[in-house]
Amino acid sequence: MIGGGYLQPDKAFRIINPQIPGIPVQPTTGKGYPAIVFEMANTEKFTDFLYKCHVWLSDKTNVNVWVGVKYERQGNRGADQWWMGVAHRNFAAIAAGRPAHLAADALWPDPVWLHAMNHGGKIPALPLLNGAMELCNTPQPVQWQIPLNIICHPAVLPPPLPPPAAPIPPFTIFVDVYRDKIVTERLP
Repeated sequence: MIGGGYLQPDKAFRIINPQIPGIPVQPTTGKGYPAIVFEMANTEKFTDFLYKCHVWLSDKTNVNVWVGVKYERQGNRGADQWWMGVAHRNFAAIAAGRPAHLAADALWPDPVWLHAMNHGGKIPALPLLNGAMELCNTPQPVQWQIPLNIICHPAVLPPPLPPPAAPIPPFTIFVDVYRDKIVTERLP
């Protein structure tokens, strides 16, 4: 239970995120948290949606990466907008410890943003991204990479058995795949 309610992600998975003494577990199940959480918002306000990001990446959980997709209807399909972003927990702040002056139930620390689309000024923590949100019909041929050490922290990836020919590839998000899902699967 976080913030008085049971928060569950739309999708989540664990790569390597073992239960380590002192790291929070889910209060409802006693199991470890997923390493990466995916959230999709359609009708909820942007502020409520971003609050979930802050909850998932706070020191109250053990989630390392949050991927959020926000869809906003505008009255006709051609004007519908969307936003997508990726944030990770602030590992340095958590390692330094919670400041004594913060209330025990206060969300802390702020997430660290890795990638984000234009958001129409709706996310104060993201400077220089005040352009309008993207239209759903506009292709987004970009790839966002998330290093595996961020997803798997604090676990150490086991050494490969023979030396790899190339470094371990990052987790790659193909942004246009999400846009395509919105366009092809949204209800009338």
